[in-house]
Amino acid sequence: MANRIKPVHRKAIEEYVEKVRVALGLLEWRIVLLDEPTEDDEAVEPPTAQISTTETHHLALMRVGDRFFDDDGNPDNLRTETLIHEVLHLHFEFAWHAFLEVAHSNLAGQALGLAKYSYRTNIERGVDQLAHALASMLPPFKLPK
Repeated sequence: MANRIKPVHRKAIEEYVEKVRVALGLLEWRIVLLDEPTEDDEAVEPPTAQISTTETHHLALMRVGDRFFDDDGNPDNLRTETLIHEVLHLHFEFAWHAFLEVAHSNLAGQALGLAKYSYRTNIERGVDQLAHALASMLPPFKLPK
C-alpha cells in the first residue's frame, strides 16, 4: 500500500510531528510515519491515528487513518489534537511496558485483561485532556490542499 499518503500531506504531518516532539521534550525519540492505515480489531471503525513503539528503543511508528484526511469529519483543529495526542503517548510508553511486565508476571486471565484495560483507558483519558489543552498552546496543524 505504498504512497497512500500524498507527499504534500506526508511532509506537513512529519514537520508538525517533529515540532510537537521537540516542544514536548521527547528529544531522544525518532518518529517514523508509515504508509499503512490504522487498525484496531476491537474498534467499530479504525482509529484516526495511532503510534506504536519498541520496548527498548526510542523508535515510534505512526500511522494515520483515512479519517484523518476527511475534511467533513475531521477539521484541522481535530487533526492538531490527534497528532499531539499520538506524540504525547511517548511519555507513557516505558511505563506501559513496565506495567505489562509486572502484570504478566503477577496476573492471569480476567484479572490481567481488566488491569490492562483499566490502565490503557485511564492513560487515554489523560492523554486526551492533555492534547486538548496543548492544542491551544502549540501552533495549529494545517492539512495542505
